[in-house]
Amino acid sequence: MKRAQMREDSVKIAGAPSISGLSFRRVRGKPDFKVLATVIQRSRDADLIEFVETPQDLSEDFDHLQNCRPESDMLYVYVGNKLVGFCRCEWHSRADGARTYEQNAYLIPEWRIKSLRRAMVRYNDRRLRQIARSHPRNCLKVFEARANAARNPWKSLLLSEGYKPYRHNLQMIRSTARRIPDIPLPEGLEIRPY
Repeated sequence: MKRAQMREDSVKIAGAPSISGLSFRRVRGKPDFKVLATVIQRSRDADLIEFVETPQDLSEDFDHLQNCRPESDMLYVYVGNKLVGFCRCEWHSRADGARTYEQNAYLIPEWRIKSLRRAMVRYNDRRLRQIARSHPRNCLKVFEARANAARNPWKSLLLSEGYKPYRHNLQMIRSTARRIPDIPLPEGLEIRPY
């Protein structure tokens, strides 16, 4: 019997659960954005996140990445030949000089078993620590992940891994059924063409 060969783009993940056919693969070139968009959307829907990215949105994002290298900062999660998850991490400099080290771990609901998503979050955290060690020591450095206010699996996982809420954003919707009234600007303000 021949021993199965590891794909050259495969990655071993510390703490990954034992699931038949589970593999983690490096992102090489442009992925199949249609399948990836479906995986991300199914994960967001399960986490009650009302945000949609189309395959075109993903393609444009990948074309303009900053502080994120697909070959080291992104992973696909497969079971057999089916894409079931996606990890991504990146970092940003804030205006106050601090650095944020951000991550996402998308996983379709039926594979949220045996702490697979927790292993993905911890992989991202380890990768972000590597990146942070290469940056100057004299600035504030913080992990960051976005979750909505509603109780959901993603938020619960982040809280259990030591993340704490620090900023809240509101998503507000106004019906277009009623006309928006004309309200004069306060004295001293005017609108000009750009």
